[in-house]
Amino acid sequence: MAAARARGLILTYAPDIATGCVADLAFGLVIGAARGFGQHARIMRERRWVTRTMGEGLGTRVWGKTMGVIGFGRIGRAFAHRARGFGMCVVYHDLRRAADQIEHGAVFYRDLAEMLPRCDFVSLHTPLNASTRHILGREALALLPRGAIVVNSARGGLIDEAALIELLESGHLGGAGLDVFEQEPDFDPRLAGLDNVFLTPHVNSATRETRLALGYACLEDIAAVLAGRPPLRPASEGIDHLTLRRRGPA
Repeated sequence: MAAARARGLILTYAPDIATGCVADLAFGLVIGAARGFGQHARIMRERRWVTRTMGEGLGTRVWGKTMGVIGFGRIGRAFAHRARGFGMCVVYHDLRRAADQIEHGAVFYRDLAEMLPRCDFVSLHTPLNASTRHILGREALALLPRGAIVVNSARGGLIDEAALIELLESGHLGGAGLDVFEQEPDFDPRLAGLDNVFLTPHVNSATRETRLALGYACLEDIAAVLAGRPPLRPASEGIDHLTLRRRGPA
């Protein structure tokens, strides 16, 4: 942003448009990981129907379980709404407690280490920065109950991928649903070999409706600035748009 300001450029963004689709995909990862969709889809694509006994190939029930949400911003709250729709109890961790009117009964934990042992599932919805990198590291992941399922549709660096794989292989974690990875577009090939992992290639906002809406939002802001009006969605506050325009065309 500082570099843009120095050059007289106006930055805009569209913070709300992708929220619903990202939350949808995240809860899809929950279902996919809990019910073993990755393994089942592979069996069907390989045309090898497997007849199982009553105790084989069982997944994990979602409804009635406790969902831990790390990051209770726009997407985290939208995700929590979907979890409640599946009859889940929602607990969350963030820097501060949300207002009552947007909490909707979710239980706040300031201390992540206190929340994690209570979670059957945990889903990440926080930005990646120096303080959140590996927020689910080896010690944090080990605090989850045996059989818990981890979902990440935010940023790959929020999880220590090596530790996640170790705990999945050991059986401490029951599964994972991942749309993002530490070294995108590469990811640890061991993840693809685990039947209790459901993977997607960072497609959390990839719907026709969302991508069209994002494109139109950009065009609206470009049109507004070129017409001499302030942008509809400025990416930072306090910019003197009149001063920027006097500096010449961007």
